[in-house]
Amino acid sequence: MRFVQRYPQHLHNTSRSRFLSAAFSLIVASLATAGIGMAAHASEWPEQGRPVRFIVGYSPGGGTDVLSRLVAEQLSAALGTPFLVENKPGAGGTVAANLVSKAPPDGYTLLFASDPELTIAPVILESMQYDPFTDLQPISQVARGPYVVVARPGFPPSSLSELVEYVKANPGAANFGSSGTGTSSHLLGEQLNSEAGIQVTHVPYKGMSATVSDLVAGHIDYAFVPPLVARSFIDAGNLKALAMAAPDRVKGMEGVPTTTESGFPELVGGAWYALMAPAGLDRRVITRLQAAVEEVVSSSGSRAAIERLALVPRSSSSEELSALMRQENKKWQTLAGTLGL
Repeated sequence: MRFVQRYPQHLHNTSRSRFLSAAFSLIVASLATAGIGMAAHASEWPEQGRPVRFIVGYSPGGGTDVLSRLVAEQLSAALGTPFLVENKPGAGGTVAANLVSKAPPDGYTLLFASDPELTIAPVILESMQYDPFTDLQPISQVARGPYVVVARPGFPPSSLSELVEYVKANPGAANFGSSGTGTSSHLLGEQLNSEAGIQVTHVPYKGMSATVSDLVAGHIDYAFVPPLVARSFIDAGNLKALAMAAPDRVKGMEGVPTTTESGFPELVGGAWYALMAPAGLDRRVITRLQAAVEEVVSSSGSRAAIERLALVPRSSSSEELSALMRQENKKWQTLAGTLGL
């Protein structure tokens, strides 16, 4: 015969309550300790000497890369820790954006972005591994500027209106390059096709550097390119500037007519550049980064260097950058629908 010892119900309930209370207290204490650790970590950011990865989604030598290195150098000086540029080109900047979206939100992996991977990719690409509006944290805008339409030296047209006339007279004879499918340079080329009633073949590259190299070599006919990449080639006579995709002439390139002057007032656009982080970054780190960017773009030396790239220095709050992203995304959705992309 087996005897089972039974405890009074009130003692059983008391023991269970004590156990649950102790377990709950342990969990709360653990969370509090973790919170204190995270807070301390955020308040100490950046740890002096610990490098910050500065991820760029385009090839070395391209517009985004050139500006990123200038900004990384200035941020290193402002914050006292190295900002190291890493190029992760591919898929119109989305390879780099995806990498950063999956990184720990500790302030040591940042994305130096241009607008395509933030606003155009969600419109053009059938599937994405990240959502720029939920998986990335906006920090601050850095600069912006219009694109310039440039052509290889041997290309017959010397203006935008001549380009349109040439393509209409020689169907299938021309092509245009871009830094990748779904980038600003691609959509502006397609917009010109639509507005001018022409059909020009698109040739996508992995980054603007490769686009310009093939343009100079004569493998493609024209492209929409950031002035900071094209300017030295234009000055050397290796590229022809046909028009600036802007309503007004640009400082430092006043000799280049605008698309508005050329009869295409809606063909206006370019690139803007911004600092992003993985979602979940502590607000104190965001604030520190914003202040550092503001310091960089406000200093006379940095402003002059950015303006020499035919760009306009510009900082912003994370809220302003988020609003810009949504506004631009809506614009590209409308354009893509119109073009049937």
